[in-house]
Amino acid sequence: MSIYAPSCSDRSGPFEYSKMLIQKQADATLTTSIGSNLLHISAYEGHGALIDFFLQSRFDIDARDIYGHTALHYAVMGNQAKIVRQLLDRGANAKLSNKDFSKPEHLARRKAYLPLYKMLYNHRKKVEAEKKSTPSASLCCHLLDCFFCSKNKSRGACYGPIAPSESANMAKKQVEFSALSIN
Repeated sequence: MSIYAPSCSDRSGPFEYSKMLIQKQADATLTTSIGSNLLHISAYEGHGALIDFFLQSRFDIDARDIYGHTALHYAVMGNQAKIVRQLLDRGANAKLSNKDFSKPEHLARRKAYLPLYKMLYNHRKKVEAEKKSTPSASLCCHLLDCFFCSKNKSRGACYGPIAPSESANMAKKQVEFSALSIN
């Protein structure tokens, strides 16, 4: 089903129109001919209240159009700094690329939207720093060489990686196991 979303200078017009669509059981499956949904259009036009409304109505914040653009891409293309911040704060994935392999950060740099580029760059660096400071679940389930770890298949079945919180207990068990096998 396709929609016609009016673009108007009166900021209450699109909100009332979109609210009416939602109340009449319209949802995120309503799209334009290129797959843009109401969230995409609201992001491009800079309607923060509509974005909150749609996200409360369970729209997918990372939904894509036929070109792979998300709401975050649309906000960047519309040079909407407040909307970019709003989407990032609401959990939009800034790592998603469109079909040209451009992330929102790349679009901002290409279009010379320096404040948007800085915001997305700083967001990426913050996420990378948080990821580095959070221990990953890379330890084997029994901390012995196994098939999962691609080292030694003869030690038994592996149940995959364990949670970081369990790693200390597992390390203690490995030491106990090693002590038993030496004796």
